[in-house]
Amino acid sequence: PPKSSLPKPEKPASPKPSTSGSSQKKRPRFLSSGVKQLMIIASAAGVKETYENVKKILRALGLFDGVHSLNLGADSSLHTDLKEWNSLLGLQSHSSTYCCTWCEGKKMQNGEWEKGATRRTLGGIREKARQFQSALKKWHEKKSKNFKKIGPMPKGKDFFGCVNEPLIYGNDWRSIYDVVPLPELHLLSGVTNHICNNLNDEWSMVTGEDAFYKWAEDTHSIRMDAHQGKGFKGNNARKILEKAHELALDKALPKELVHFAHALEAFNTVVIGSFGKYESKYILTEIYAFEKAYMKLGISVTPKAHAIFEHLPEFLELGYGPLGYYSEQATEASHYDFLPVWLNYPSNPSKPLQVGTQHHKALLKYNSLR
Repeated sequence: PPKSSLPKPEKPASPKPSTSGSSQKKRPRFLSSGVKQLMIIASAAGVKETYENVKKILRALGLFDGVHSLNLGADSSLHTDLKEWNSLLGLQSHSSTYCCTWCEGKKMQNGEWEKGATRRTLGGIREKARQFQSALKKWHEKKSKNFKKIGPMPKGKDFFGCVNEPLIYGNDWRSIYDVVPLPELHLLSGVTNHICNNLNDEWSMVTGEDAFYKWAEDTHSIRMDAHQGKGFKGNNARKILEKAHELALDKALPKELVHFAHALEAFNTVVIGSFGKYESKYILTEIYAFEKAYMKLGISVTPKAHAIFEHLPEFLELGYGPLGYYSEQATEASHYDFLPVWLNYPSNPSKPLQVGTQHHKALLKYNSLR
């Protein structure tokens, strides 16, 4: 070949000054658990999170194909919020009687829950959902033929809230904790906000204003997050728990409401002992102490509070470890993280094709920044 096409010999690199001490290892630019490492592989702008829509998306992606579709690999797990977990598993919403994601416990009218109920499995949910669908089909057939006695229409609560087959195939008798790890962030913010909202309502009856929210903002500069309802999200919820001891000592808080501050203190102890990557030696006792403090408040036991009282001790005792290893912090933070990028790609909502094109461009830009 011509001499000009031959590769030129590389010049030897100039020697770098030796660093004192041990050679420094190259660290990653961002934490592997943070939102800066997260990439969006699919998104459907403006599409509601219904069972049928999610089913179409998962079928297109092929995420759960195969007999044993949960072979995610070592140190891998699925994450979503509680609402979407129930949709993925084919369960009714959290306003229903049997709405717990992990067990068939009944939610009583007085706000308490049945203890020690049967734990769910994908196979159990699938079987009950088929029974419900079969009973519903037979009822409609009788109605269409004008039967005189067709009885009441089958309800989801008669089948422990199992109304659709799980969108995750196979793994019928695998522990539900393998499929659905407890979502650390949603439990933290959900329980904190439920206590705070009730405290604010009680305190406001005395002062005539949003007393607790005003105390949080004026005293500690902790503001409510308007995203998805009223309350504190993520780090702000954590700050509220850290300031609970100061709230208990604050003279502005009426004496008859101090037990709310004590409940927040007890929950803070549980969070420290099990919501990170450290597990307290006394965590079971600490969870029980929080449950006692919570029940003194006289407020309803939400599905998230039920999960902490009933399922967190079991989750830890079975050796799954503290919840920090299953945190959905990065995926939740991506909602805020993606929004500024998406705002740079305007589109007309009445033109779906344009929305899709712009959304795709925004996703490409977002991922290029990861």
